[in-house]
Amino acid sequence: MILNKSIMGSSVADETVAIIISYNPDIERLRQNVDAVSNQVSKVLIFDNESDNRDEVSLLDGTGNCTVFLNGENSGLPISLNEGCRKASRMRARYALLLDQDSVVSEGMVTSLAECMCEDIGIVSPQIVDRNKNEGFAPFDSIVPVKRVITSGALVRLDVWRETGGFDERIFVDWADYEFCANVRAHGYRIVRDMRTMILHEMGRREYAFTLPTFKGGRPFYRTNHSATRMKDKARSWVILEKKYGWSKVGLEERAYIMAIKLRDLVLERGRLRTLRAYAAGAREGRLAAEDGGFKND
Repeated sequence: MILNKSIMGSSVADETVAIIISYNPDIERLRQNVDAVSNQVSKVLIFDNESDNRDEVSLLDGTGNCTVFLNGENSGLPISLNEGCRKASRMRARYALLLDQDSVVSEGMVTSLAECMCEDIGIVSPQIVDRNKNEGFAPFDSIVPVKRVITSGALVRLDVWRETGGFDERIFVDWADYEFCANVRAHGYRIVRDMRTMILHEMGRREYAFTLPTFKGGRPFYRTNHSATRMKDKARSWVILEKKYGWSKVGLEERAYIMAIKLRDLVLERGRLRTLRAYAAGAREGRLAAEDGGFKND
């Protein structure tokens, strides 16, 4: 069922700016990303966080409706996302389409996502089809409520981004998207997934571990194969999020989800001691970072 379209404008493309954050991207995949989305939005903004191949990234500047910004340092995902949303706001866009560097949108995806928007929805995401899994796209005419979505493919209302204060800049990379989703929910907005459309995405270096038998035939589980540095960054973000939302309804929901992820990693990931050490180091850093104020939108 399509939701209320009362806040939609006459042209979704004219009202939408795509924001891509890049770091050492595969240039051909990034080019495919830009080509797939450029005719669905008014502008494509690439923010490169000091990639080793930033000279190649810069060659995309001026191709079609794409503009490239080369950051002088890798200051973290939330800072780049906030800067992208600021620029989109100054262009008088209504929506920001957030994309990872290796994602490729499907035809008509942006229009489909925008059709789902209504007054109490802040983010709409498509189905995520992971290149690392043997899964295809199974579209069906449904809009389902969810608590959190990944950055790539998320269509964000920019007025909601402003109201929430944006992405928390105390976070570096991991959990920036889920923290923002928690913030959106804490401000009374819903998040939904549009099951009619999809984005092709690569969820890290996931590896099949095993399938847990269920009444519906079994649920597969995958290892993330995250490095110790990535695990530490994730644990750092968890502490920031837990302290930020405390024991509120949203805080309790996020604590339960974080606990499930911790248990999953301890069961599935190789090197349990390495994982525990990374989590402990990240928690220490997170407690220090949580004392800072975070991003305030001006």
